[in-house]
Amino acid sequence: MVKVLISCLLIFSTSIVAYSQEEIGTVVFVFGKAFVKRAETEIQLKQGDKVFEKDVIRTEGTSKIKLYFNDESVLTLGENTTLSLEEYTLSLLDDKRAVLLNLIRGRLRAIVGRIIGGAGSRYEVKTPTSITGVRGTHFYIFAMENLTRVALFSGELSLKNILENIMGEVILKPGQMSIVPKDMPPAEPVTLSDEEQNGLILETEIYEEEGVPEEEGVPGIESEEGGIEIPDVIRESMLPESIQDFLPPLIQEPLIESFSEITVIIRLPQNKI
Repeated sequence: MVKVLISCLLIFSTSIVAYSQEEIGTVVFVFGKAFVKRAETEIQLKQGDKVFEKDVIRTEGTSKIKLYFNDESVLTLGENTTLSLEEYTLSLLDDKRAVLLNLIRGRLRAIVGRIIGGAGSRYEVKTPTSITGVRGTHFYIFAMENLTRVALFSGELSLKNILENIMGEVILKPGQMSIVPKDMPPAEPVTLSDEEQNGLILETEIYEEEGVPEEEGVPGIESEEGGIEIPDVIRESMLPESIQDFLPPLIQEPLIESFSEITVIIRLPQNKI
C-alpha cells in the first residue's frame, strides 16, 4: 500500500513539474491535424493552445501549424513535420535569448523579428545534418535524414554541418540557398529566383480557406472586438505582395458572415415552331 501511494505521489509531482513551467508560445492557426508530445503524452493541438519548452510538435500529411512565440518570432510548420522545442529562455531586461530548435524532419519557415543581442544570446535550428545560426531573419528549412536545404529571404544566417569534425561554414544572404548533405560541409550558396523563393514560402503558408479560426479569438492575442488581432510580425511572415494578387486571401481578420438578398433572372431560349 505504501509503495502504491509513493508511486502515485511521484506521478502527481512529475505532472506538476511538466505543466507548471512557463508557456513560451501560442498556436495561432492550424490546418489539418497537429499534435504535441508532452510528458510522454501526445495530444491534438488547436488554435489558442500554449506550447512549452521541451514540447515536440508534429503535423500530419496535408497539415500545417503556425506558432507565435514570446520573443515575437513566428514559426510555420509544413506537412509531415516534427519539431522539438529543445531550449527556450528569454530575458528582455537582460537583452538575452537562448533558443535551440530541433527540426527532426519536414519543413519549417520562421520570422525571427526581434533582435536580441545580449551576451550569450543565440537562436539556432538543428537538423539531422546541419545547424543554423539565425540573426534577425526570415528563413526556410527542409530537413530530411541525409540532406538539409536552407533558404534565406531576409536577414543573415550561418550554416554548417551538425558534426563538429566536419569543417566549413557558409553565410547566406537574402535570396540564397544552400544544402548540407550528411557527413559533408554545406554547399556554396546559390541564388534563387523570385519564383523559387515564392514556391518555398507557399509550402508553409496558411490561407483563409484552409485555416479559418474556429473560435472568435486566440487566448493571449485577443482584440478588443473579440476577433483575432494579428501581430505585425505574423503579417510579415505571410506572403510578399508580389504574389498575393493571384493567391487566396491570407487570414488577417476574423471571418464575418453577411447575407444580402439578390434576384437572379434566367432567360431561356424560346423554341421556334
